[in-house]
Amino acid sequence: MIALLATALIAASSPTCSSLDGTAVLLDQPQRIIVVGEFHGTLEAPTAFLGVVCEAAQRGPVTVGLEMSETERPRFDQFMASPNEARAKRVLRYGDFGRPDRDDGCHSQAMMDMMLGFWRLRAEGHDIALHPFQPRMSRIHGRDQAWHEFEMAYGMSRALVVRPDARLLILVGDLHAQKTRLRLGLMSAFQRRVISTGWIR
Repeated sequence: MIALLATALIAASSPTCSSLDGTAVLLDQPQRIIVVGEFHGTLEAPTAFLGVVCEAAQRGPVTVGLEMSETERPRFDQFMASPNEARAKRVLRYGDFGRPDRDDGCHSQAMMDMMLGFWRLRAEGHDIALHPFQPRMSRIHGRDQAWHEFEMAYGMSRALVVRPDARLLILVGDLHAQKTRLRLGLMSAFQRRVISTGWIR
């Protein structure tokens, strides 16, 4: 009877992940790093990515890489450690999520909801951490976009050093997610550049 009750409690505490078809097949692959490219500002991408993270968190430790300022890392740590959801929301709104000038789509309500989904997973006992990697303090000013991509790749890779046993799931703009050199006539500034994830092997 006690064993049955314990099993029921565990089942009740395990979230049902709203993930897309094929997510389990993706996570069955041996790759430790999974990069999801998105167009900033959509409703669908943050929801879909949260579903992938939720499924992955059922399997083991997860680090979530986000195209957000590296200066937000201490705030995100505080956010994830918040004792309740109301406190978690307040912590986020003291940072870039509370700035009206941050209208690039990376701090939309959909992204806020995604972040709160990460907090809920952590509150349920899953081993999940956030790793914003967009260079701010480390950025080399005066360099071209190729240097920025290299710096972003370095920022992504540091998550593997900080949490060597965790799987790394990255949400980043579609441009930065490409593994091959860009050859787009309308984007001459990016031509023949190696994009961020192209540096990661």
